[in-house]
Amino acid sequence: MFFLAASAGLMVLSQAAGIIAAYGGTARLAVYGTTLITATVAAARLGGGWMVDWLAIPLVAAGAHAIALAGNLALWLWPGPLISVGALALVGLGYGMISGLTAAAVAVYWRRALYGRMASRVYLFWSAAAVVLPIVAGRLFDLTQGYGAAVLIAAAGNALGVVLAAGLPGQPARSRSPLSPRA
Repeated sequence: MFFLAASAGLMVLSQAAGIIAAYGGTARLAVYGTTLITATVAAARLGGGWMVDWLAIPLVAAGAHAIALAGNLALWLWPGPLISVGALALVGLGYGMISGLTAAAVAVYWRRALYGRMASRVYLFWSAAAVVLPIVAGRLFDLTQGYGAAVLIAAAGNALGVVLAAGLPGQPARSRSPLSPRA
């Protein structure tokens, strides 16, 4: 599930300026858009971790993938320079939320002694995500002179992410809020 969100998010981060330009954006819009997208990812990382303190992990994860899916579909359905900035920011928002909640989810789902092992697996998936879809997107752009196919691949990954997230186990109610008394 993390791999799917990270693939779409890292494609956006690595190719945002090119995507915005491909959809008719000026160089200035590409610079401002890329900055906005990066800031959105950073804020969402903080927010995703915080949300897990108050909401169920499956709900936050499914919501994050749904937000990214909405961004991908908006870009595919209504391609244009301004839509591309907003749509890519939504993909970045979803990726950032998943990034933030993943560390919390590892702490909730696995005992303390396994945290390092599980976190290292997350980093392996993050590394793979940084390579797979960004490179595929670049190659597809070279072949088609457009990002439509890459956006649809990212959308399919986010749709699968919603389904997988909905199947995650919940966490005990007492672990949802840092303010609730411990038994």
